[in-house]
Amino acid sequence: MSLFLFITIAIPFAIWLAWRGGPASGAPADSQSFREWASGEFETWQCRVSGGEAAVEILLPLMAVAFGLFVFGLVLHLYVPVPG
Repeated sequence: MSLFLFITIAIPFAIWLAWRGGPASGAPADSQSFREWASGEFETWQCRVSGGEAAVEILLPLMAVAFGLFVFGLVLHLYVPVPG
C-alpha cells in the first residue's frame, strides 16, 4: 500500500518537474501540428524514419497489450462461472 501511495504522488510530481523545465512563458513556442510532425522526419539513434512511422512504432506495443488484456478479460468474463 505504501508503494502505491508513493507512486500516486511521484508520477504527478515527475510530470510537474518536466512541465516546469519547458520553455519560459514569455518565450515563443516552437509548436507544430501533429500532421506537420507526422509528415516530417524523426531521427533515432539508428536511422531517420517518418513521423507517422515513428508514431506507429511507439503506439503499436501499447495497443497490442491493451487488446490482449481486453481479450483476456472478455474470455474471463464469458467462461468463468459466477459463484452463487
